[in-house]
Amino acid sequence: MITEHEKPGIEDKFVKVYSLTKLTGEEKTSFTEALIPDEQDLEWVKPEFVPWTGEADGGLSDIRRIFKEVQESQSGEPIFLFFVDRQGLSDKSIIVVDQDYYTLLYSDYVAEEIKELAKEHGFTMPFFHEGVADSLEDSLMRRALTYGRIPAHGFASTWCNLDIGNMPSFELIELYNGTVEMLRNPEWDGKAFVRELEEEFKRRKAEEEL
Repeated sequence: MITEHEKPGIEDKFVKVYSLTKLTGEEKTSFTEALIPDEQDLEWVKPEFVPWTGEADGGLSDIRRIFKEVQESQSGEPIFLFFVDRQGLSDKSIIVVDQDYYTLLYSDYVAEEIKELAKEHGFTMPFFHEGVADSLEDSLMRRALTYGRIPAHGFASTWCNLDIGNMPSFELIELYNGTVEMLRNPEWDGKAFVRELEEEFKRRKAEEEL
């Protein structure tokens, strides 16, 4: 049977995998093998490792820094990245990072977090629903990155689904029984956001009174 990657016109796609630890040749070979997809027709999706140059292993702050650098190099366009760390080498997992729309705007705990933030800055928020989130989308999307671990063998199919927008990252992470987490932006101004929130509710109240 001829698989997709063997068909004329299908070229290998090299997807960057950012290392957060220095890889020996043996480790790189072993992890590359772990990334081979279960689906034979996706073997044309191949990793291109970006080496780690730090003396100590990288962490979440480095993920945030690298993500920001790549995003800025692409004029702020939405992106998603893959990372491998020392844990991933051990348990054959890979980290998926992006700004998952659902998680940052509509997930169950967002409303509670925003409510607590508003209270902290002196504003009693009457409610928080999708309409409010939509109005404040730009600010909420700047608030954090989202990330989670998936098995290494899910690398190719996850890249494909994210590349064509077929599934959001939170669904892909949960598909592998992973947990989606938020990586906060330390430069995000919570107080300024609450002022935006107040203005949004004033606007809504004014429209109701028309």
